[in-house]
Amino acid sequence: MTVAHIIADLGGASAAALRLGVKRTTLLQWRARGQVPAKHVWRVAQALGVPPESIRPDLAAPQPQQEAA
Repeated sequence: MTVAHIIADLGGASAAALRLGVKRTTLLQWRARGQVPAKHVWRVAQALGVPPESIRPDLAAPQPQQEAA
């Protein structure tokens, strides 16, 4: 999920900033960088009602490998 989609899904930059407790300019910086900072992923996921892995898949816990049978 891109930052642009997150902002749009939360009603635009001003509404998203208010809902997430950050400044509008902060959201625009996230969009310019192309990702939500790790410390904000949980809050964004909660606001959208999605799992955190959908916001930043690179931060998801690695899945344990199963041994071949």
